[in-house]
Amino acid sequence: VDILSRTGFVTRAPKGAYYAMASYEAWKFAGDSQAFARFLIDEVGIATVPGTAFYPGRTELGERLIRFAFAK
Repeated sequence: VDILSRTGFVTRAPKGAYYAMASYEAWKFAGDSQAFARFLIDEVGIATVPGTAFYPGRTELGERLIRFAFAK
């Protein structure tokens, strides 16, 4: 979570979860959360899940968010 914060993501430390939702507003990325997730895969080599995937029927709640998983 500290690394995410230092690289411009806004997030909070999870309480017992293995994932963190993060806002990418500081990145000034013009596309939606799906496009940003693809950008991270293609350009950075990190896989995330678009925030819209967690809000079926209300995708506006997940826009500008992505989920990072920290599995061992």
